[in-house]
Amino acid sequence: MIKPMKFPIFVLLAAFCMTSSADVLILSRESALKIGYKPVVYEGLLSKVTKVIEPGYSQHQLNWPIQFENGLNSVGNLMAQFQSYGPFSSYFHGGCDLVARRGESLIAPISGKIEAGYYSYSDIGDGYMQKYWIPLFESEGHSVQKEYFEVALTDQNGFRFEFHHVDRDSLTPEILSHIKANDFISAGTILGQVIDWGYFMNGSPYNHIHYNIVSPNGYNFNCQWYSAKILDTVSPMIASVYAVVENNVIEVSNNERLSQRPSEFILDIFDRKDRNPFILQPHFVEYRPQSGKTFTWDFRKGLFNEDGSKPKIFDLFVRSLRGPNGEILRTAGNYNEFQFYVRIPVEEKDRGPFTLTVMDSAGNQTHFSGFLPDSRN
Repeated sequence: MIKPMKFPIFVLLAAFCMTSSADVLILSRESALKIGYKPVVYEGLLSKVTKVIEPGYSQHQLNWPIQFENGLNSVGNLMAQFQSYGPFSSYFHGGCDLVARRGESLIAPISGKIEAGYYSYSDIGDGYMQKYWIPLFESEGHSVQKEYFEVALTDQNGFRFEFHHVDRDSLTPEILSHIKANDFISAGTILGQVIDWGYFMNGSPYNHIHYNIVSPNGYNFNCQWYSAKILDTVSPMIASVYAVVENNVIEVSNNERLSQRPSEFILDIFDRKDRNPFILQPHFVEYRPQSGKTFTWDFRKGLFNEDGSKPKIFDLFVRSLRGPNGEILRTAGNYNEFQFYVRIPVEEKDRGPFTLTVMDSAGNQTHFSGFLPDSRN
């Protein structure tokens, strides 16, 4: 008999329409419950625990659950990457997409207790989702979708390693037996295979495993930080920098001396990796004024701020803003759009030279410099 699940909960809110072509299955709360999904309970969030508890693994210690060979396997959407597949939901991706051939083996990167089932989500605002779950051996008779099937391992410290888009039919009798008993599985065990996802992204097939690492109290950690380092010599790009001055948006050139202090900078940024066709979102952006306080968005390790709070999606990204030529600057992330406008606040006391730095998971950096006015104008 499967034991009760011990991973975290997001507070339930009202419903939105279903989005079935997304990387996650988004249902309204009412629809999820009607189908038979049950909300996943994150005990740490219910008790308002905000302390970040880190996994007991060092940087780049773990093997990837999908083998990267000859560029056939690539990392797609990243953990903090912006996602929006419909008019109702904008959210953080939450994990990494490991793009692979259909039928590629999924290999356990850790040892832990195994379980499997069908999942869905509902939007609860600020870029986050409430997860719902039907265990595999309780799914008969429910209207589940085969693409949204998960195999998961929970380690001895309660960290849950989730693998979405596994082919249910690829599970061997031995693995099914382990799932039914909630057995402890050793690292290196073949868990299943990648399902035929059926979508393309940026012109390339997008069969993939969505890989989450979730703490016992509901924090998402970046699998790029804990998994083997991937060869990457390509620096991220700063396509444009805009300054917001009294509700006007001005494009800024590198090394430009600004006549007025902006309330914020808007950075149009993206990244690529060696032998990888996908457009990615850098997870580190820093603003450093010579006189003033440094501001950083840093999600290289996990989806949380320095103080342990969770970032709100439209504090980080521009929802929609009219650009200097009347164009609309809008953050977008789906199978056809990759546009990341990141917001950087500027304080009134900031003065003089400043530097903007964008860095990827491999440490490749790109810099942009300028000058703020010395007065309070």
